[in-house]
Parts: sequence; structure tokens; C-alpha cells
Amino acid sequence: RGSFMNLTEELVQRCALKRRAAIGPMSNAAYEELLLAVQSDLKSYASETDELPMYHLAQAVKRYQDSQLNDDSYTDEEFVQARITRLQTFLYALKNIREKYGENTDLLRMNALVHASDPESLLQALLAIQNQAEKEAKRTSNLEDSKTSETIPHDTWADVFARPRLRLQAAIGRAYADTARFRLAATTCEQLLEESPSDAVGARFTLALTYARLEDEVALNRLDDRFNHHSNAWIELARALLLFKLSRISSARRALKSYQMNTEGGAFALLHPTFVDIYIPDRPEVATGSFNEALLAIHEAEPVIVDVPDFVEWAGNIPEFAAASDAYAAANGFDLDE
Repeated sequence: RGSFMNLTEELVQRCALKRRAAIGPMSNAAYEELLLAVQSDLKSYASETDELPMYHLAQAVKRYQDSQLNDDSYTDEEFVQARITRLQTFLYALKNIREKYGENTDLLRMNALVHASDPESLLQALLAIQNQAEKEAKRTSNLEDSKTSETIPHDTWADVFARPRLRLQAAIGRAYADTARFRLAATTCEQLLEESPSDAVGARFTLALTYARLEDEVALNRLDDRFNHHSNAWIELARALLLFKLSRISSARRALKSYQMNTEGGAFALLHPTFVDIYIPDRPEVATGSFNEALLAIHEAEPVIVDVPDFVEWAGNIPEFAAASDAYAAANGFDLDE
């Protein structure tokens, strides 16, 4: 289970950059050696560079992810129980890290995600972390590589110390959408794309759905062009929703067909929404066109779909769309009569 967020990899970079700042100028070759040294003795370097909160957080996340590996073999009851235990264990680990080593933005964000009982309280909890995130990013802003040339457009993601703040903002963008504050969601995500054009945090996905909800076709087209029409389940779904909302039904149908053709099990994911768990450590990395991508896109599109109640029914009444859903269910052992 890869994640855009590889905490251990980031931790190695954080420790090495801090160590280099303490030692003074070094050649690229020497820095490469330092990275290897840090990798081989991560805990000592983390201790020495004040990165123990991140070190222990990475360990807790790894235990959390490892405990998900058996999920497919559980019955529903077993899964529910395993999930409760897993989340309790994780929360206890976070509490322990905060008390013993201190807290950081990523820890507080994950803590908020697990604790929140509803989208509104999650949003408020995430907003409350913003000051800490700003402070943390500023404290380390002088450590990143200053060698980046002026001609290359700056991407904040390149600074490993800024990533927790970008992840927090992306989570806030999703929380704005989940609480139907779509203009704030759009502003937050647009700002993220400006700061980090590579968009490792996937703000463009939230943005596509948000533009569909705001019926802003010009903005959706612009977003699509900007990423060179790299298809993904979010933008395909957003296009179908937008056109349906604008009552351009034959175009909406073509867009839905495109979503169905480009996304494995996409029809099934829309007609039979499946449980998607909290994003720990962050939105999971999924292959483009995969069923898992469809699951995430449908999950995140819920606040938009709720607003267009006839959309799912309309899609389910298109014979080839319904047939594609049934075929996927049959091929993958989903029992629709449960």
C-alpha cells in the first residue's frame, strides 16, 4: 500500500538536511553518503536532530497499515471489530508520542481525522492546526536546498519540511467540500496548485469535483488542459456530473461512458458505493483507471452526488452502464443480493 506520503523516506531527508545544516557545506557525494548513514541508523539520527515525533509517527503508521493487510479475509463482523481495535491502537500511539516526544502537523492532522465524528467537527479541528503548520514550516525554511535555479518555477513540495502543511491544506480542501463550502474548497485547492504545481497532494481531484458542483465548466476545462487531459476517475466523474447538472444529457451520457470505459469497475463503484476508510496517513496512492481509484473518487464525490439526487438513478437506467456494473460484480465475486 504505497502512499503519496512515505513518512520514512521524508524522515531520512529531514534528518539529513538538519545534520548538513549543523555540519556546514558538503559536496553532493558527501550528502549522498550522509543519506545512506541516516537510513542505516534512523533512530539515532532522529534523536539527534529532534525528529523523534516523526520517527515514532512513521512507526505507528506502519503498524496501522500492516494491520490492514488481512482485511480482505475477514467477515463483516470481524472487520468491524478489527477496525475498532486498529483505530484505538493508533490513537493510543499518537497520544503516547505527543506526551513523550511532542507533536507535529502530520500527527495532529491524523489525530483529527480519526477523532472527528462528523465533517463539520473535522473541518474545525483541521483549521485549528493551521498555525502550528505555518510555524513548523517557517522554523525550517532555511534548510532546503538553495541551489534550485531561479528559472524553474518553484514547487513547495520540493521542500520536505513544507509537505505536512501542504497535506493539511489538501485535507482542509476536502473537508470544505464535505461540509458543502464549495467556494472555500475551490480557493484552498487553487492556492495549493499555485504553491505546488506538481500537486503531489491531489488538490486537482477535489477541485474537479468542486467545479462540477459549482457548475463551472470553463474552470473544469482549464484544469483538464493544465494536466494535459491525463484522465482520472475524479475528472471523468466531475465532467459527467457537471453536464448532467446543466441538463446536457447526451453529452453527460458520453462523459459517463468515458468514465465507465477508463475506470475499472467504475460503473459498479457508482451504483454500489463501498465503504472507504479514513485516509491514514493521507489519501492512498491508487493506480490511474483502477477500481480503487474509482472507490476514492465516488467517496469524495458524495457531497456533490447528494446534491444531484437523480444522477445515480439516471446512470443505473442506462442499459450498458448497468450491464458493465453487473459484469464487474459477477467477475469479482460481489454478491448484489446481500
